[in-house]
Amino acid sequence: MNSNLRMAHGSRVYVTVIARNAADLITRATSDPVVIDLTPPIIHAVADGRDLNDVDFSANDSALTFSWSASDPESGIDHCTWAVGSGPGLDDILPRSSSPDATSSITASLSQIMVEGQLLYVTVTCYNHAEQSSWKSSDGVTIVTVPPGSTTAAVIVKTMSDTQYESRNGYQSQRHSLKAS
Repeated sequence: MNSNLRMAHGSRVYVTVIARNAADLITRATSDPVVIDLTPPIIHAVADGRDLNDVDFSANDSALTFSWSASDPESGIDHCTWAVGSGPGLDDILPRSSSPDATSSITASLSQIMVEGQLLYVTVTCYNHAEQSSWKSSDGVTIVTVPPGSTTAAVIVKTMSDTQYESRNGYQSQRHSLKAS
């Protein structure tokens, strides 16, 4: 057996076996090609949203939708796993689950998990057929289901010349519109 082989990335290798018996009869068999893949898969994008449309906020605290796209030009994607965590690479919110697809949109249940106000990250790890892997995390999505309080808003009527309607000491004669900031 030769253990000093140097095979180039992307090359096709064939294995040929020759057998000879005591009667000096010979048979030969050659394998299908094996592609040498020395690189991990490429994960193009991981998005907090469907169909690679990334969102930064979600009002849904019962489910999280996310998507990814990956490829491996040499040996192809064998499978990917995904997890949801409180930071990139973590799985402390939802543990790893497997998906056979290189490109996918998934909606995962968040029921029974308190996520209000949390920044959640989706981490996808993809494996090629040569058992190489790579991972990538989304930029995060904040779950917000509680609207802001109305006491935090302030309306100021413009009294300067940047309004098209003249203000008269806090009063206005125009009935159909008001310019405010």
